[in-house]
Amino acid sequence: MSMDPLMAAASHNLTCSRLCQLPEKILIGIMKLLDPLDMQCLRRACRLFLRLYCDASFADSHDVQGFWHWMSGYQHWLSPDTSYWPKKSGPTLISRLERDVQHLCGSCRSMRAKSDWPSRVKELDTESLYCWGCKKHHPSVLFSPYERKKKDDRICIGRQGHIRLCDHKVVTWDMVSKAAAQLIKVDAKFRARIPLSRYEHPEHHSKHHKEAMKVQCPNVSPYVEIYGVEGHDLVLSLNWQGHMVVEGDAPIKPAVLCKQLEEFRKGVAEFIAPKLPPGRLPEMSCFDPNRCDCLYFEGMEQLPDWPRPLPDALKMDSCRAQPESRLTALRNAAEDPESWAGGHKATMQFIANSGYGVSELQVSVEPCMTGENRCLAIRYRRLIGLCYGRDGQHKWLDQVTPAWCQALEPKSYELTTQDNVFYVNALGALHKDLYNTKSHICDATLLACQAINLYQFTGHNHTMAEWTSHAKGLAQILQLRGPAAHTSGVGHAIFESCRINLIIASLCQQEDTFLAQDSWKSLSLSIETNNQFDRIVDILVGLPNLVARAKDLGSWADSAKKDNARSALFEQCVNLMRELKACKDPQSYLLYGGGRLMLL
Repeated sequence: MSMDPLMAAASHNLTCSRLCQLPEKILIGIMKLLDPLDMQCLRRACRLFLRLYCDASFADSHDVQGFWHWMSGYQHWLSPDTSYWPKKSGPTLISRLERDVQHLCGSCRSMRAKSDWPSRVKELDTESLYCWGCKKHHPSVLFSPYERKKKDDRICIGRQGHIRLCDHKVVTWDMVSKAAAQLIKVDAKFRARIPLSRYEHPEHHSKHHKEAMKVQCPNVSPYVEIYGVEGHDLVLSLNWQGHMVVEGDAPIKPAVLCKQLEEFRKGVAEFIAPKLPPGRLPEMSCFDPNRCDCLYFEGMEQLPDWPRPLPDALKMDSCRAQPESRLTALRNAAEDPESWAGGHKATMQFIANSGYGVSELQVSVEPCMTGENRCLAIRYRRLIGLCYGRDGQHKWLDQVTPAWCQALEPKSYELTTQDNVFYVNALGALHKDLYNTKSHICDATLLACQAINLYQFTGHNHTMAEWTSHAKGLAQILQLRGPAAHTSGVGHAIFESCRINLIIASLCQQEDTFLAQDSWKSLSLSIETNNQFDRIVDILVGLPNLVARAKDLGSWADSAKKDNARSALFEQCVNLMRELKACKDPQSYLLYGGGRLMLL
């Protein structure tokens, strides 16, 4: 029987982890003995320690603001207060996070492996540049490469880019600045609320929406507003309430719901509520199995001893504690004749340092107010702090905040050079094609692989190891396609263009190449050509074999055989040089059989 990944992890902890098998009182005692950094690393190890950290034994370290989020139901786990962290724990934490580099994509891993990576990061983080828009200095990382070169009129990415509300509407800093100035005129203590933008479009409305829905669910169109928080901060709020009709037989499995959410998120939610690493949907945080029984996790019945909190220990808005709050769209209607909203909320903090301004996402899932049994109303609220560090003064500074810069749409500013953007996009598209059984060896995939290989070969901050590794992949595709796929047309043209790169890569690795095999060498002979470059390449396909044999000679123990092999190798090298020289003289070229050397 298949098992949900979450259940599989829980099963592993229950059966294989001696630590997780200990009584919870002993585990809490162990957690008390840990230093703050070790405690937080353990807290993030599995859901068991996330739950145990909410125990009253650790109340002194709990974040007070997070406590109120927790009480409201938006935050399922209590988090530590910033003052809880030792001042000198930063380097140790960074060194531990570096262990996760292996889980990054290939481009990021290779970038971090370069010798100049630490110095480049330090330069971007410690050096500052003046922003003529904000009238202050920012770290140079907040400027695009083009803006960094400017001496005057330089602006940061916060003013260059924008935040996307939906696929039709964006929010710029100029729009925010004008609205903030208007709000201050209305109320100098930041207690007013100013609507900034709303976009009415039928694509953002569910199919069952009628005119009456505009009265019952007024937030079916995405909108933006600015408001003050207790006279201290200005906050930009991106809001939308989407309606998704759930398909499939109840109870719904997490994988089925995720697939439907992926389609539902297109257009609005994908921008307001971006995916969490590593590709996790924020909506799924509302269905924590510790608090919720709305979804069916395959394999849960195999874990009768899974240490979930007892329903009596949960807050009132949890559907495990209050079954009537279960969502009928996800459970069988016969099991839940009555349902009411509540219990399915989650909040995600994007910036831990509150001094940088609030940056969080709130998501809640409720039954549809129209009475549609299969419909879920999903509310999104993205909060972005606009003011910080004012020393109690109520005034608009017109300076971008880290929270604003973090929420920018990456495509709206050029934080990297354009060629790197093209390279990363092309590499991502190539990876998708390589994992597609229908396209992984087609002409287009082979041509794309060759184009990226040429880009890496010409430099552009790529190492030799990256290029040779990519060349190996190119060689594998060619061999999977076989010689017959390259006898004519586009396939033959791509093959001819690949050969020189593959030869150089084989020389760098001191390895033989499949191009020297008769079945591959005959491809060049199948089409007559007077191109001198191709004739030279025909000869050079045998060079990697000579280099590989020369490398192997160093490990030979028999001196007599070694001398004989060295002499034979030297003779073949001389013959190859003669063939190359013959290419310069047309008459000699004809004498040597068209310049094609067949090494045995």
